[in-house]
Amino acid sequence: MDFQPLPSKLAEFMHMNSPVMDPILDYLSPADIVHYSQTSVGSNEAVNGYIFRAFSLERTLLPFFPSLDQYDSFRDLQERTGVLISGSTALSFFERAPPYTADSDLDLYVEQTYAHDVGSWLLTQTDYKFAPGKYQDASFEKNLNATISPVSAAKLLAVDSLTVYHMRGVCGVFDFKADDGRKIQLIVAKRAPLDIILNFHSSVVMNIIGYEFAYCLFPKATLQQRISMICSTAGPHQQAARDKYTARGWRMIASADELTYTERPCFEDGLRYVGDPDCWAIPLADAARRGFKVDRMHSNCALITYDNAGIKVSFDVVECSALRHNFTLEPSMWKTYKDILVHAARFVDHERQELGLYDDEISEMFVTAHRFNHKYDQLLKFYSCGVAPSPWYSSP
Repeated sequence: MDFQPLPSKLAEFMHMNSPVMDPILDYLSPADIVHYSQTSVGSNEAVNGYIFRAFSLERTLLPFFPSLDQYDSFRDLQERTGVLISGSTALSFFERAPPYTADSDLDLYVEQTYAHDVGSWLLTQTDYKFAPGKYQDASFEKNLNATISPVSAAKLLAVDSLTVYHMRGVCGVFDFKADDGRKIQLIVAKRAPLDIILNFHSSVVMNIIGYEFAYCLFPKATLQQRISMICSTAGPHQQAARDKYTARGWRMIASADELTYTERPCFEDGLRYVGDPDCWAIPLADAARRGFKVDRMHSNCALITYDNAGIKVSFDVVECSALRHNFTLEPSMWKTYKDILVHAARFVDHERQELGLYDDEISEMFVTAHRFNHKYDQLLKFYSCGVAPSPWYSSP
């Protein structure tokens, strides 16, 4: 008879019945979860099952969309409009925790082209009502029309349109409240949602939940070391926002000189793109079931540097009539891709545009280029400094 020792049988049982491992994995840090998944085939299967259960977007959004029908409808809206979740709700998703307080709101970021669709969905498909601010009209539509740029509407009609913007900014902020106190804040971007998110007050809130994936841009700093590098952007409420996260347990770093030896790998300068090896990217289970070709978020890239003022993020926002969504591009890359985008805009087929086929093709091209440039950047660092690149979950 083939006899196996009890520990092996026990391990096999725990891996085959992976929910048995959930209480143990709940206590592990994200890096330890990744390390455990690499120990054996069985542990990898257990971790994969755990990630789908523990990192549940449905559970994260349950306080805001109590019914499954509302949740499914919102996910369809995400795919159609590119609306992103960020702020404290996205951070709580990565922390495997409920929203921090009962009065936490859901922050939605959307390109102004699709702001009407998102606002109308909230008003007609949910129990939220528009809650005007002190200087706002009672009508969401009137407020949106008063703040939206005419360029956005023209984009959908343009046949030969390609523009690069060197600015960041919010087009408008609109609050929606339910009778029971639930609140959703819709932040409308002038050009692209990432134009706002990459200029947040500090790195701890640079987390994104899109349609296909959730991304933590600085996982080692945010989830392991619990430190946050300040981003020196102007704004009246920046310090108050930083103080809020300091109270929640994160230490604010004002300068790269303040980093210790073990903290320095948390913030590597150079080319970054959404979904690169320095991110923690978690696939969303329901998006995988619905099916998708390529995550268009990977098209977004920026140059990250650090100085005495904290993080400096450099990028341009590209708007192309062939694409359904704008994206960020590291400034020096503009010359490389200009001719391709101009050609795509000049010969745009509107049926292909509506289906997002240009987005898929150009995203695949950009992802390949970003990976090459990122690897080249790491090789330059290795040959100049002798420091080999390592994944975010590695020890210093």
